[in-house]
Amino acid sequence: MPPQPAKTTYTPESMRKTSILIKPVLVLLLWIGLHPSLLLAQSLPDKVAFEKYGVAEGLPEEAAIHLIQDKQGFIWVTTQNGLVKFDGYKMQVFKNWQENDSTFKIRNLNGGLLLSRNGHLWVGGGRGGTGLFSFDPKTEKFTSYSIDFKDPTKAPYPNCFLLYEDLSNHIWFNSMPNDDEDPFLCRLNPETGIVTRYPQTVNRGKNNDIVLNFNMAESPQDSSLWIREDKGNLLRFDRKKDSFELGSYKR
Repeated sequence: MPPQPAKTTYTPESMRKTSILIKPVLVLLLWIGLHPSLLLAQSLPDKVAFEKYGVAEGLPEEAAIHLIQDKQGFIWVTTQNGLVKFDGYKMQVFKNWQENDSTFKIRNLNGGLLLSRNGHLWVGGGRGGTGLFSFDPKTEKFTSYSIDFKDPTKAPYPNCFLLYEDLSNHIWFNSMPNDDEDPFLCRLNPETGIVTRYPQTVNRGKNNDIVLNFNMAESPQDSSLWIREDKGNLLRFDRKKDSFELGSYKR
């Protein structure tokens, strides 16, 4: 038979000494749990340098609403008074553009900023904005999309909030009314310019954040698109029926 380990005999005196050693360790762990920021501060430099950019540096106004960096490294900024391109040294401001003998003014760009796979920028006008438009950085050409409530192939309202670009390169956005009427979830096909409307409500009344969309997701395996509408329902987009249905998961 293999040798058996020696038995350890615990006496009141040895247990008291062990308790004395353990108590300071527990106190230290408790202190770390209550004050983690103090430990983090030890690993950070004494000073973190930030540079402020405003009107003096070329912005059309002091408020920057949305930021994004393109594949070439340029920083794009939306403001209430134009779209800004920053190359690290100077800023170029786009305030209006000509299209079909009409002049479009860029205002109130609080509806999100999205960089599509082909490198184009998509900008939502948001509240009191200028609808939805795209911008080709290579040609510096803007493309606007008509707003017409009566035409079901166009966005119904000019207050457009960007959500998502799906695997088919379609752009999803919210089209919001100014009053208490119901908004529309919309899908734009950039190749045809046709908008499809859906009665679902997603992320109503909220602007896009660093992550533009946190209520839509798509599976790369089967291209299934899922949304969480404001009612709390999880819906799956049926591409064949072109409609949403209550989601179900199959193993």
